[in-house]
Amino acid sequence: MKGTLAMEMSRLFRTARFWMAPVGIAVFSLAASWQSFVGGTDTVVNCLGKLNELKQFDLMIVLFAAMPFGTCFSREWNDGFFLAAAGRSNVERYTASMLFTACFAAYFTVMTGFLIYLGVLDMRLPLTCVDYDAGYFDGDFNQPYGALLESGKAWGYLICRAHLTGVSAMLYVGLGVAVSVVFPDDFTAVATPMILKYFLEGITDEFFPGPLNLRRLAQGYRLLEGGLAAHLIYIAMLVGFCLLAVYLFFLHSVRRRMEHELC
Repeated sequence: MKGTLAMEMSRLFRTARFWMAPVGIAVFSLAASWQSFVGGTDTVVNCLGKLNELKQFDLMIVLFAAMPFGTCFSREWNDGFFLAAAGRSNVERYTASMLFTACFAAYFTVMTGFLIYLGVLDMRLPLTCVDYDAGYFDGDFNQPYGALLESGKAWGYLICRAHLTGVSAMLYVGLGVAVSVVFPDDFTAVATPMILKYFLEGITDEFFPGPLNLRRLAQGYRLLEGGLAAHLIYIAMLVGFCLLAVYLFFLHSVRRRMEHELC
């Protein structure tokens, strides 16, 4: 597993898209907040909150997250390297390493892109504005991470929200990699995470209870009662379970591909 994973990670780090995708997120986010940034009329917390409310922004974030390694399987398939690459180790190691690397790349892209964006905003705008006398509060203290903002830990609040967006993007990019085994095309591999995000979040938002609402997860809203630690642990378990299901589907699909090619 370690050798296969090391090869996949080395392949990722040599990809220009891995280093450029976070810059793309930062530039896109800054462009969306440009009026507030230039005018100096808002706070960093408010700017990030407004971005998270834009559905188009959420979809673009997933698109950038899929760029570094979302096409890993489709490229190997179309270049004719699939059997050779899978043959270097057993199929379980091959699929686990590929899925882990794609998810890591997605999370790194989102987190790094947001940190660049937030750092640039912080150079001109105040982090937050809380006026207890006037009853004005940036952000939402009723959400699980609101305690960080209330206690003056604005950067902790911002990083927590970026983390939740990154975890959500990681899930959809993993799904996109698994689906690319069935449809091994680069465009499909990059577009599938956006399509799945749109439909799955719409379905869970409409028909599923709060703890299983993927849209609320991506936007950092409360999924269940409890503090921040309990909330983050629950999200880790939920996303971990989903990624396990994705891995099993990915593994099954790759085995089917191998059997078909070897017959």
